[in-house]
Amino acid sequence: MSKNEKLLITLLAIIAIAVCIYFYKKSKTAVTTETTIVQPTRFVDISKLLIPIAKASIHEASPGANTNILGSDLIPTNPPCLFRTMICLGGAAIFYADFKQKDAVSTMKFNGGTALIADAVYIFDILIHSEDTVNFKIDTAVIVKELRVQELVGGLQ
Repeated sequence: MSKNEKLLITLLAIIAIAVCIYFYKKSKTAVTTETTIVQPTRFVDISKLLIPIAKASIHEASPGANTNILGSDLIPTNPPCLFRTMICLGGAAIFYADFKQKDAVSTMKFNGGTALIADAVYIFDILIHSEDTVNFKIDTAVIVKELRVQELVGGLQ
């Protein structure tokens, strides 16, 4: 290694050390010794959030094929949340939801788009945000023996 190369390496090492010292001193001056205790502005009674909110309950209804089962779209009370949906049909049908966000509508088929079996109980969860609304449909005119929707707040399942 030549004398110039050794000199260049030494100079780069000195620059690197100077940069480290500079940033170390800068980080020390940014830290203050004053401690501030933040007082909570309000307390939230979470006991009310632990109880699911009943959003819909339908018993022995005949909504018809491809029409809204519920009279109005479900709107979340405490978003983000889950809408836990239990359904039992009197005949085989594909169960799906019209999931609306602002002006966009997405159709979501439950059970992989496979018809639900008659007289069997199914439970599905849907993630809901503040601007979402939901209504449910079936593709054939069968009796909805039971449809219940509960809102589960946050991740409290």
